[in-house]
Amino acid sequence: MPHGTNRPCVTKLRRRIEALEKSLSVTDEASAAMIQNALYSISQETLEWLIGATLAPRQGRELTEREAAAKQAYAAALELECRRSGLTVRGIPDVSELISLLAIRQESENDLLLCISGSRTILQGLEPTAAEFAALQKSRSALEAQYQRAGFSSQAEFERWHGKATGSRKAARRGKPRTVS
Repeated sequence: MPHGTNRPCVTKLRRRIEALEKSLSVTDEASAAMIQNALYSISQETLEWLIGATLAPRQGRELTEREAAAKQAYAAALELECRRSGLTVRGIPDVSELISLLAIRQESENDLLLCISGSRTILQGLEPTAAEFAALQKSRSALEAQYQRAGFSSQAEFERWHGKATGSRKAARRGKPRTVS
């Protein structure tokens, strides 16, 4: 069969693939939103215990009662989000997302707005204002403190560990909400 005689079939196949990719993208966005909603519905203390539960295997230990309860509370919150949306999502978000969320929750709205503004300013190649710079420094310190509370000596140590722990999964997971079981 010469090239080009199947062009309508190829075009239909390409359109089907594009439609499938689009539906998967929407599903991934909905999944990410459900995970975020579930995380925001649990208390800050529960979020802290959830981070401990996520790190327990790294530390070679069983979950404590509170960590197990935190996993159950998150699972219940996620299940509620799943029922509301009609979709199914499993797993716990990646530990880096949990630590970042915990640090962000501790910031005031004004400091978060200053961090956003300062980050945009830096991305434009400009110097942040003194208030933006102070908010960014405060945010970095809060994030560093959360990494230390999670048992890492620094954010750099966490990133080295996290890179090793997730390196083989990254290519397979591009474009999907990051979760771990």
